[in-house]
Amino acid sequence: YYALTSDAYKEFINNLSDGVNINNLKFDELREYTFNLPPLPEQHRIVTILDEAFAAIAKAKENAEKNLVNARGVFEAYLQSVFTNPAIGWEKKKLCEVAEIKGGGTPSKAVAKYWNGTIPWVSPKDMKCKEIFDAQDGSRGNVGG
Repeated sequence: YYALTSDAYKEFINNLSDGVNINNLKFDELREYTFNLPPLPEQHRIVTILDEAFAAIAKAKENAEKNLVNARGVFEAYLQSVFTNPAIGWEKKKLCEVAEIKGGGTPSKAVAKYWNGTIPWVSPKDMKCKEIFDAQDGSRGNVGG
């Protein structure tokens, strides 16, 4: 495959088909293409190197996925501790002090007065146990506590 997609092969074919007309390539001419082919033991050595490299890549990918899961867990635990053990200087606020509470359903996206597409809109019916369901896209988020 690599021999037949190499620049050398493309140049070989280009030299066979000169002119502006549609040229037919002849099998006898194609059979004359030569390329470097390592001996079989060298091919086996190359395959062994590639197999080891692919195994290392697969292991690295597996480890990265595990690390990502662990990082999410660490982040969630940290976030939970931030809100259950507030730092010095943090204030307690009522929800109505930091958010505008409106009755009714999800506002029309055309009504920019209430929703401009950047702030999640959550209604009481969207809150289930320890999760909030975003009224716009259905995504879930942990409430914690």
